[in-house]
Amino acid sequence: MIGWCAVNTWIILDLVMALFGTLGWVDPEAQNYGWKIAVATGIMAAQVAIAWFGYKAIAAFEKWTVPPTIVILAVMSAVAGFGMEINWSYAGPAGAVLEGSERIAAMSAVMTAIGIGWGITWFTYAADYSRFVSTSVPRKKVYLASVLGQFIPVVWLGILGASLATNSGEVDPGKLIVQNFGVLALPVLLMVLHGPIATNILNIYTFSVATQALDISISRRKLNLFVGVFSLAAVVFFIFQEDFAAVLDAWLIGLVAWVAAWGGVMLVHYFWLEKRWPGDPQRLFDGVGTRRLPGINWAGVTSLLAGIFATWLFMYGLVPVMQGPIAVALGGWDLSWLAGGLTSAGVYAVLGPRAHIRYVGSENRVAAQPGGTGTTTVIPVL
Repeated sequence: MIGWCAVNTWIILDLVMALFGTLGWVDPEAQNYGWKIAVATGIMAAQVAIAWFGYKAIAAFEKWTVPPTIVILAVMSAVAGFGMEINWSYAGPAGAVLEGSERIAAMSAVMTAIGIGWGITWFTYAADYSRFVSTSVPRKKVYLASVLGQFIPVVWLGILGASLATNSGEVDPGKLIVQNFGVLALPVLLMVLHGPIATNILNIYTFSVATQALDISISRRKLNLFVGVFSLAAVVFFIFQEDFAAVLDAWLIGLVAWVAAWGGVMLVHYFWLEKRWPGDPQRLFDGVGTRRLPGINWAGVTSLLAGIFATWLFMYGLVPVMQGPIAVALGGWDLSWLAGGLTSAGVYAVLGPRAHIRYVGSENRVAAQPGGTGTTTVIPVL
């Protein structure tokens, strides 16, 4: 949580500085460390303050700020589409086009870091987005709203960014925006600043209530401050790192290593062993460490570790320690998420049934007792 909060804040600082330079507030050629820390502090303070007041404040913020950002994005798209010469056949700067195996390696790296590392790690937050939705709302409607709410903006921004890049071939998002939308610098700046705030207030709030759900008796607001302070410290650390791409790549593929592996365990457990989703959560009301709710499911832990190791073998990150021997032998092809997920799923398919039968047996004994139901579902716990 702290890592995501820090990354979401840090990743827009270069763009903010570029826009500040266009407005004449800073020297665009300088490092501007002081300005970056000040902006990060302001953003973090706003995030913690909104999350401090809870769900209603978050809902109000989203309600009144999202529509203006959509309008700004629509104006940017209109300016790009009708006021700029977009070259739809643009293939990149001269000499930068990759072919053959190198092209596949580059595509696999983007898939791992962005498609999986950035995308799939948000699944852990998915349940919270419908937490306050009325049970009378059809499940299909909730699903479509959640999926389209992510899919449409991502595709929209992707097309807009690719269109702008045809004008200059510039990869730096700050320079790309400034070169194309200098006159719209102020509204674009507001939209950019809105992004991490809208994202992180949900994360901070979710972290605090999820922590309390673990029976940790710390007030939600103290947990908000905890996240804010340590996330800001992480942002300051990131600011002074020289290689932006290497730090971000290491962070994202580091998440892939365990998320993809644990995903394999979950798929096998719920869609093969349990044969239903989401199951009956009644077992969760048992005491932790009891027969039906063990503190550690060793089948799950073993499968996870095996998956993480397989992920590393097939991983090809920018940092040498994250370049596995098999990925190196393949010439940089990064198939880490696929290897990790399949390995953990395979190991759990072997080890999981024995553990599952043991827990099911305990449930049958419960069912045999007066008042027992025997309908409880087992969830592997780390």
